[in-house]
Amino acid sequence: MRESKPSSDPWALLGISADAGDDQIRAAYVRKIKEFPPDRNPMEFELIRDAYELLRDRRQRARHFLFSVDPRAPLPSMMEPGPRKRKYVGVGPWLAVLKEK
Repeated sequence: MRESKPSSDPWALLGISADAGDDQIRAAYVRKIKEFPPDRNPMEFELIRDAYELLRDRRQRARHFLFSVDPRAPLPSMMEPGPRKRKYVGVGPWLAVLKEK
């Protein structure tokens, strides 16, 4: 897996909502790749690919949604103040994904 930093809002990059399912994420990725092929737009293609790699795994997606960080980075301390980029919509479903094994 590449070590580049994913986009701060992969949902907006793919043009989907934060509650999109796996099929919707895959369809949005395919649609964007057709719109921005790698041979014509290499920079845009890398951003789209990084966003898809982040969102295709349910655990990484949940972690990014809850903490707005790169899921490969260490978890931030809950005591440290930090900006919250998303409005509160409830964390029950997202926490359930993080607890899955």
